[in-house]
Amino acid sequence: KISKFFTNRIFNLFPNINEVVLLSHLNDLILDSLKYSTTAEEPLVYFYLIRTLFRSIGGGRFENLYRSIKPILQVLLQSLNGMILTARVPHERELYVELCITVPVRLSVLAPYLPYLMKPLVYALQGYPDLVSQGLRTLELCIDNLTAEYFDPIIEPVSNEVSKALFSLLKPQPFNHTISHTAVRILGKLGGRNRRLSKPVTD
Repeated sequence: KISKFFTNRIFNLFPNINEVVLLSHLNDLILDSLKYSTTAEEPLVYFYLIRTLFRSIGGGRFENLYRSIKPILQVLLQSLNGMILTARVPHERELYVELCITVPVRLSVLAPYLPYLMKPLVYALQGYPDLVSQGLRTLELCIDNLTAEYFDPIIEPVSNEVSKALFSLLKPQPFNHTISHTAVRILGKLGGRNRRLSKPVTD
């Protein structure tokens, strides 16, 4: 509660000042949270702190903070991917998935590390509505800003799972119509690529 109050209220009340203050501590906060979570009785508390931090500095306002995460980006994504695989319960895995696909960095910085986002993306598209929406935003961002020649080989290992997840979201009322409309839009942007990326199922 204290960390949420700090990041959501104090940080955003004085964004310019607090960006300067946080800049020299951000990476230590993230890395120490990963470290201490391995021995803490309540390890998820540290990941809730990271999530609150990511949500507070997201949205494109804090360019210096975005750039500062680049040196630890690979370590962070590798650690979260490992935790996704070993998560004991669904809500724990969903937390790690959310952190993976909401790391506050520009796509240009994230691009070399996109393979670390592919399996989390699959889980996101199979998750609860807010996580599905975030997964769809991430996927659409990549489709809109990366060429097929660059992105298709990256998504290819999970292409079947992504295609199945997208088609499973094409549901009528009473399901979330915004999600289904976004899934249709993404499939439209993929055009024939969604069929090319889908591998034939063999017995």
